[in-house]
Amino acid sequence: MKNNKNGFTLLELLVVVLIIGILAGIALPQYTKAVEKARASEALTLLPSIASAQQRYYLVHSSYANNFNLLDIEFNGLNDDGSKIITNNFEFKMDDQNGFVNADRKSGKFKEYSLIKYFDTGELTCRDVNGICAILSIEED
Repeated sequence: MKNNKNGFTLLELLVVVLIIGILAGIALPQYTKAVEKARASEALTLLPSIASAQQRYYLVHSSYANNFNLLDIEFNGLNDDGSKIITNNFEFKMDDQNGFVNADRKSGKFKEYSLIKYFDTGELTCRDVNGICAILSIEED
């Protein structure tokens, strides 16, 4: 008489679940960082455009614009009075007195960081508490 055993033992199933758990534990943080980098690219694309528009405005008016409506480019997410741009991931504000535009992360795990682009030098800096500046390879100020 043959004794055919079909299926898996409990030990084999536990080993498989353990391996999947270890792989998920390694992959999930890397995935989260990659997603945040992709979200930050929205700001990293828009900030240089705003800075160069401010430089053009400065050449004509000898001062920086205090309103996004005064610049020669159009923005999606611009609020009614032109004081800020609100996108899915960031809120952009200008500081015409100190010559920079600030992009604050609105929500998410890495919500406490800002990207700052200076109009005159074109320098890009980052302020955070979660280490996102290092992930994005941007110098902290």
